[in-house]
Amino acid sequence: MVAARMFGRISIDPEICHGKPCIAGTRITVTNVLSQLAGGYTIERILEGYPELTREDVTAVIHNQAALARARFEQFDRECRAFEQAHRMSSEEFVRRFEAGKLGDDADFFDWFAAKRGRDIWERKYRVLSEVSW
Repeated sequence: MVAARMFGRISIDPEICHGKPCIAGTRITVTNVLSQLAGGYTIERILEGYPELTREDVTAVIHNQAALARARFEQFDRECRAFEQAHRMSSEEFVRRFEAGKLGDDADFFDWFAAKRGRDIWERKYRVLSEVSW
């Protein structure tokens, strides 16, 4: 099977690391690089531990994950806007009323609640990744 490439430096190949996204040509997973960044490692420190990587490889991980986070945020945002229009209230007002037990158990409300939580989570991830400096 042919590996899929994203941003040229990130690849997904079912034969490498069980199909997890990796730096192209290596077995270094995107998750591993992100975990090190989240743990406070600088790009320089990551490069010391993985001399086969370049600064561009690490920045590609950040750009790739930021783009994925943005796409997921936008998907959940569209869902929230559709619910807001259908129910004529903001998602913030909806969550306050839903958590207070004032809206009932309509299946739409559970979907909206999940979409709002998803939007919040992916927006935070996008902001964090967008603010990484190198």
